[in-house]
Amino acid sequence: MDKKQDLRYDADLRGQDFIDNNATALAAIDEMPPLLLMFANLIIKLKAARGVQAVDNTAFAPTKESLKILMGAIVYKYILRGSVKAHLIGNIELECGLDKPITYITSATDDLASDRATELKVLLHTNLSVLPNITAANITEMESAISSFLAKNPLPKEKIKDKHDFGTELIPGLLDEIDVVRNLITKLIHSYLAPALASNWDDYIEVGKPTGVRHLSILAQFKDANVNAILKNVKVTFTNGSETFIKYSSDLGWVRCYSLHTGNWSFIAEFPNYTTNITTNILVDPNKIAHYDIKLHKIVPPSNENPPLPPT
Repeated sequence: MDKKQDLRYDADLRGQDFIDNNATALAAIDEMPPLLLMFANLIIKLKAARGVQAVDNTAFAPTKESLKILMGAIVYKYILRGSVKAHLIGNIELECGLDKPITYITSATDDLASDRATELKVLLHTNLSVLPNITAANITEMESAISSFLAKNPLPKEKIKDKHDFGTELIPGLLDEIDVVRNLITKLIHSYLAPALASNWDDYIEVGKPTGVRHLSILAQFKDANVNAILKNVKVTFTNGSETFIKYSSDLGWVRCYSLHTGNWSFIAEFPNYTTNITTNILVDPNKIAHYDIKLHKIVPPSNENPPLPPT
């Protein structure tokens, strides 16, 4: 990516930060959720293209697991709508076919997850005539998420060609697509959330803003250690001894820290009914990203099957 593209990319990442930090307010706007999903999907594609384009940027590429979670979230969103509509029109067979938990996809093996996501997408597609709350654009969005997941691991013989076809060649178009979606989000924020959040959003997405070009220092995702479920709103306290601040995990369990001072950091993760996790000796270096997958353990209440005998 050239310098201008880098500045646009940085602005898009700041926009994603704003979305994560204001998820509740944004979700209350009826027209907003599909735009946020499109924005997140395009960001993932752009990160993947950057990873293909430059070997030293592969740390920015999405993991297979994050793409599976995104695929599951998008398909799940639409099968929820479809199953409710099927119930209301009395199509019990269709309702049962669509009545799946998100873990039906996200907890499956990679091959099974993509098969299940595709089957559910096809079921929605073939029933568009009786599901007016599902559109062709929704089907396309699901197909895009499934394709992104399946394309994560290209064959070795394709890598040289992929560097151009799926890296350098894609980046300008993806940046332009993100601009379109970001402008639509801007209109809604200015319509529903002015003036305070609107002004804040404008500051976040200003391209080339000197104070906004930040380096990702720490990236962590939080999940349940037993069932691998995403944990949202985990309280994470970061410190290097002289600076301390708190962040909360996003809907997909992510916490991101930008432009931290170089040095030795640590964080404490706290979540109700889970044991506290303490991670120490985190090297923060402007040329690296400290990446952590944190599994929190649920507290199991003591068994009362054999209570102690009363004193005699």
